[in-house]
Amino acid sequence: MLHVPTLQFTLILMDVLIATLLWAAIGAGRRQGLVPWILSLGAQALMFAVMGLTTDDTRFGAIVTVNLLAALTLTLQAEAILRFFNRALPAWVHLAAPIAMIAVMMALRHSEPARLFVGCVVYGAALIALSVMTHRLRDTERGKGMQLLCAGYAVAGTVLFARAGVALLAPEGLIPHPWEAAAVCLFAFAITFATAAGFLHAHRQRHDHLIGHLALVDALTGIFNRRTFFNLASMALSQAQRGRYPVSLLLVDLDHFKRVNDAFGHQAGDAVLQRFVELVQAALRKEDIFARYGGEEFCVLVPNATPMQARTLADRIRESVEQGAFEFSGQWIQVTVSVGVATLHPAEVRIESLLRRADEALYVAKRDGRNRVVFA
Repeated sequence: MLHVPTLQFTLILMDVLIATLLWAAIGAGRRQGLVPWILSLGAQALMFAVMGLTTDDTRFGAIVTVNLLAALTLTLQAEAILRFFNRALPAWVHLAAPIAMIAVMMALRHSEPARLFVGCVVYGAALIALSVMTHRLRDTERGKGMQLLCAGYAVAGTVLFARAGVALLAPEGLIPHPWEAAAVCLFAFAITFATAAGFLHAHRQRHDHLIGHLALVDALTGIFNRRTFFNLASMALSQAQRGRYPVSLLLVDLDHFKRVNDAFGHQAGDAVLQRFVELVQAALRKEDIFARYGGEEFCVLVPNATPMQARTLADRIRESVEQGAFEFSGQWIQVTVSVGVATLHPAEVRIESLLRRADEALYVAKRDGRNRVVFA
């Protein structure tokens, strides 16, 4: 027969080891929900320690303490999952759930079978609720990590419900058997490992997705970077040649942007760029390709746009920026842009040609006083 105290000691060590591995594996800045998850492992380790130190004289006090720690373990894991999705669990839940379990145990102190039955039902329901909550939240974060979390909680809750169901059909099944403590330890080991692995894998998947995303976009503004622009532009121009429709390009440069950085600081300059991107995005169509070309220079590829349509879009962008509200730390900043526009017909479409002609037009716009649109 398995030695229960040894299993309980192993579980304590495992909780500490998993907490350490999670902290080491999930880097700083990516630890959404990690602290409450580690605290839940600590509460669970303490729970197994109390179980291992229980004597006949301290049995009921240990039962109350174990249930308090078990409830706290689940609420902390619920908070960890919610934090992972940038949501919050009310602080009072961490107090209310343990107090409720203490009250239940006190009310049933004279009936051990009833305590076991109610405990199975309550914790089974809590675990199923965690599984459902994780499943609903994971719509925004699909992957094997979230699936493993859902499955772990669902299996644990189902087993506890089955235990309660057996007890109803066979009341003698409520009486603990000598092997039950060992089975509980092994089951706890499996569930703890599965859910912790799921939580870690979810973090890894989010990190990998972020790395892939950052390779495509500009980190400051969130729009496409120069490399991605050329890749997307190449595909858009090929489609234009097949469809035989013109393509326009806008090169947009913020006027005297260095003065903004010098006068208000680089943080203000970053805020201006982000606000500028918001204004431009509001003027674009879904199919337009908007990218940061370099520094304070941006480009917009406008498929299937006539010269008149491209000029109208450029004027709209220039006016929205000139009239836009640029504010940083209570200071209002006046911002204008110069825009160079070029349009090529299907047979002529080359990204190098578009860029060269738009850049020539932009040079003229800046030479002639800025805050204007010039068409190549």
